[in-house]
Amino acid sequence: MFDFWTNISEGQGAVVSSIFTIIAAALGVVLGSRLFGGKVTDLRKALRHAEEALNTHERSVDHKLREILDNIKFVEVNVVSSLEKISRVSGEIVTSNLADENANPEQQQSNIERIRSDWRKLSESLEDIVSDVSIDGRTRAKYARIDRRQYGQLIESYHEDFGLPNVTKYRRALQIWHKYRNGRSVPTDIEVQEMSRLSAELAPD
Repeated sequence: MFDFWTNISEGQGAVVSSIFTIIAAALGVVLGSRLFGGKVTDLRKALRHAEEALNTHERSVDHKLREILDNIKFVEVNVVSSLEKISRVSGEIVTSNLADENANPEQQQSNIERIRSDWRKLSESLEDIVSDVSIDGRTRAKYARIDRRQYGQLIESYHEDFGLPNVTKYRRALQIWHKYRNGRSVPTDIEVQEMSRLSAELAPD
């Protein structure tokens, strides 16, 4: 046997070496499969379970976040709605109180009442415009915080954001109202008629 190994050629040795290498590799595969096959399967199961747990947690977190965002939006809508109601009532109170301030019998004549009535219609129309639900909540809240003794600021703010149709006419109506809102002077028939036209055009019944 020893003579065989000493007398083989280099080519024969390479062939024999290759055969042994193949046999060793085959044995390694068989042994590895027997020794580690179960562990590999367990590892795959563990990884799969971990992935499923992560996916479940992610879905749970997404659901909670959606609930939180929905609640925030609900609160925001309610806050904006409350601010708008307060602003509208405030505007009505300001309109009534300023018209009656320092009033005397002469200032209570029909021209003043018509100016006040027409302005009330115009201001309500303006409130409807700035509280439109298509406007995002933050912008509506900004309008709601504007002092209703400063309707000019409300007009200009909305006009700057969206472009108020007939803004010049709203400005003119506000100018007439400011001129006579304190009841210290009596509007002329021409101004009363102008205010009535503006009211009919901007705030039709």
